Amino acid sequence: MGNVLDQVPGRRVLVVGDMMRDVDIHGRCDRFAAEASGCPVFTEERREERPGGAGAVAAMVAALGATVDLVTGPPSLKVRHFAGGRQVWRHDTDAGALTRAQLSEILAHLRAGLDDADVVLIADHGKGACTPGVLRTVIEGAADRGIQCLVDPAPGSTWEEYRAATLIKCNRAEWDGAYDRHKRESAGWWERLVYGVIVTDGPQGMTHYPRRAGAVDYPTRARPAVDVTGCGDLVLAVLGVCMASGAIWDEACDLANRAAGIKVGRHGATPVTRAELAAELAGGGKVLDRAGLADRLAGERARGRRVVMTGGCFDLLHAGHTRMLAEARQIGDVLAVAVNDDAGVTRLKGLGRPVNHLADRLAVLAGLACVDYVCAFAENTPAELLDVCRPDVWVKGGGYAGDELPEAATVERHGGIVRILGTTPGRSTSALVERIRATAPAFATPSLRASTS
Repeated sequence: MGNVLDQVPGRRVLVVGDMMRDVDIHGRCDRFAAEASGCPVFTEERREERPGGAGAVAAMVAALGATVDLVTGPPSLKVRHFAGGRQVWRHDTDAGALTRAQLSEILAHLRAGLDDADVVLIADHGKGACTPGVLRTVIEGAADRGIQCLVDPAPGSTWEEYRAATLIKCNRAEWDGAYDRHKRESAGWWERLVYGVIVTDGPQGMTHYPRRAGAVDYPTRARPAVDVTGCGDLVLAVLGVCMASGAIWDEACDLANRAAGIKVGRHGATPVTRAELAAELAGGGKVLDRAGLADRLAGERARGRRVVMTGGCFDLLHAGHTRMLAEARQIGDVLAVAVNDDAGVTRLKGLGRPVNHLADRLAVLAGLACVDYVCAFAENTPAELLDVCRPDVWVKGGGYAGDELPEAATVERHGGIVRILGTTPGRSTSALVERIRATAPAFATPSLRASTS
């Protein structure tokens, strides 16, 4: 599986479809409007904006390490309001039909993009970008060039317009509700699909329906879901990147399941990075990005669980680390670990550090039973991460006083407390590095020695 991820950089993916702007507004509904009886007032606290639709697929492909060409039309708008961690309202504004000039420009970009593509992904959301002419140009153009073409069909479409594609990806409701066995067997599109249909089924995983063989299930490990928005886009992106990279089918489906499992732990159609997937393969799904961790911890608190966080470099994990982490976990119900990224470790420890790169450090921490979640941060202190995660307890090991920690004020501003745990005598990563340098001359280069003086 690691070989598949290693093959992704350098692959070129052409994404075609409807562009959207996704805006998530988080706030609270704790009063009613004076001028309208029974009308709740939504008070905005923060907002997040990201690409949706074909834009989300393109962002997800890029996060996996491939090069993306996106061909799309004017964006539609989707705004969701969240209060208390739950979606309470959504309003959409569609971009409308393409003008003749826009369609001409899209067709020109398509023909150029097909010449360089390793795989084509069509994200048809029925908003107007995937006209019959656009679909015919991209699907037939891909077939003529021997390029695989994967389609996420528009709601309510007949699927006939995708009949020369390689694969259709849909959800269980679309498959069961609109395309029963009789319709499939009498449909021209079914006989033309090379790989048939992939059906996503939430916590059940995915099922592959080849054209003539029996169905094949790809189960996944069910996880607490914060938001399933964008999971279909992510599955399309992962399958496409894997097929462009020469993965066998079982590998591609397993990786798509794992990516969707990471994504459901965060709000919105957010990407999953190649590093996160690598860590997931090694660490069992505990590695999250900042937004994902914030969402997951909000859910933990909503269930009445006490959230504990700690942080550090964790470059060479030793007994002092594991004892501190185990003790921190005993303070509450959930332990999340914030980890300095590679550049941050170098700033703190000097040239030659870290010894272990970020993906490996995240995977090792995720492998510990006492650790529930792991997240990297790039800043000099974890204050920004703590500002969105809002732990009940922030734990540090070492000889600090609470008021000496720059992040303490952030924790306390949200009602949390700071706990300082003792150190384990004789256990230090820096000391371990010096012992290695003293006993392994090849490791102790002059520049490395100078950096730790």
